[in-house]
Amino acid sequence: MNLRDAWLEFSRDHRGLQQFGQKDDVSTFNGATGCTHTVLQRLILAKTGKLYTHDEISHIAGYPWPANNPRRRGLYSGGGQDEVGKVIDRFNLPYKLIPDAPYKQWRPWLPGAHKHRGPVIIGILYGWWPEKRGYRYGSTVSDGKPNGYSTHGGKTQLYGAEWIYHATLVIGAKKNPDRKNQFFAYANEPNHGSPSRPEKPTFDRITTVQLRRAYEKYGYRGRPLLAWVPTEEFRPRGY
Repeated sequence: MNLRDAWLEFSRDHRGLQQFGQKDDVSTFNGATGCTHTVLQRLILAKTGKLYTHDEISHIAGYPWPANNPRRRGLYSGGGQDEVGKVIDRFNLPYKLIPDAPYKQWRPWLPGAHKHRGPVIIGILYGWWPEKRGYRYGSTVSDGKPNGYSTHGGKTQLYGAEWIYHATLVIGAKKNPDRKNQFFAYANEPNHGSPSRPEKPTFDRITTVQLRRAYEKYGYRGRPLLAWVPTEEFRPRGY
């Protein structure tokens, strides 16, 4: 099995691993701030075969508990308080941060591209993630704005989180056999599993054009873009 397909198979086998509906997630407000925690859970599980909880990851990272986190922030990447880096170091995950990287700088690491060694962790602006076609959230039905629809899975929180900075794991990329020069990206976008949105998609499949838009919008207020790329081949354990 090639490396890309190994990660897609791993994703199918662990589709239930979403940021909501987990145990021991007090530190992440019952999962609300746990997108990066969930991405790291997947990578740690792939490396060690053990599922670490949000609260265990928070302890390792030095992430604050709710009483000391009034802004409800997520994990920090890079800088003097590199909480994600602490977790990566603790489990010897083969990743490095490319600070404020334009899309074209990490595009060669996309699973299926020539530097592919494993999944890529990116930051996106959640409001620009492609929607699930036909999904109803409260009284709102997906309309494909502003970044179209996913062809599998897709965004389901259709209001209330448009301007949230959000972590996502890109796990695969394949050419669209039906359209010349179009490529699909496969990603684990973890904002699922809540009581109001109980779906647990295996992955989201979107075009690489849509992926680039969601990634670049992460920097809409001058925020540094975020990409962690694998430094060596990283295959999920047992695949």
